Amino acid sequence: MKNLSIRLNMVVAAGLSIFTVLPVLAPLFAKLGLIAPANIIYWIYQWFCHQRPWRSYHLFDYQYAMDARMMLMFGSMALAAWIIYFRKVKPLRPLSAVILAVAFTFPLAIDGIVQGVAEFISVQQNTLPFYESTNFIRSVTGLLLGTGIGFAIFPYLNQFKGYTTVRAYVGSIIGNLLISFILIFIFVFIWNLTSFKYKPSSLFIDHLQRYPGYNYEITSAGGHITIERIIKEPEEPYIKRAERYGKTEYLNKEQ
Repeated sequence: MKNLSIRLNMVVAAGLSIFTVLPVLAPLFAKLGLIAPANIIYWIYQWFCHQRPWRSYHLFDYQYAMDARMMLMFGSMALAAWIIYFRKVKPLRPLSAVILAVAFTFPLAIDGIVQGVAEFISVQQNTLPFYESTNFIRSVTGLLLGTGIGFAIFPYLNQFKGYTTVRAYVGSIIGNLLISFILIFIFVFIWNLTSFKYKPSSLFIDHLQRYPGYNYEITSAGGHITIERIIKEPEEPYIKRAERYGKTEYLNKEQ
């Protein structure tokens, strides 16, 4: 049973790694003219992610198939699974595991709730939201959640007997956070090098608040011109915003 559980952890780690890599291949396929495989990836991942272009990393001016938050969330979760697999980390006691997961989820919850309230008010009042999360903030909150969930749950796949303490996790958790944090800089740097129309706000950190209809185009097409989404969001609020602020240049959609 013990060896079976360890192998299961490896399978989970490999699966999460593949799940994180495929969204990066979608824009690469689109750039190479391989529209069919790009469309398949975008179509599959739209059921897991909203695929809002202004909340995503880009490659060759095509967005990843998952937004910035989910890329770092699943990426850090995959990394945690590999660390736990190779180090054969024992699980925390259930209560400690729950506390760890909740603590690392809290920043994402706050960011998401505030952003949701801001969007709701902006639609009602036809104004800019008082808050819009950036790709950098989404990435950081995503990697925190992925790390917390990973270290709270995946050790149970390694060991079914015996528990450890949070103190024993500190080194692994810090390592997971640091490596995941470096991924943010890599994603933004490659985005900056390969894209011309859709660019990050700086060389290593994308800290721009993007508002479709105000400083970003209005589009519900996942991946920019590679596939039209099956799940569409209403565009009227963005169109009203563009008209209110005289941003007619953002009324032209990329289809």
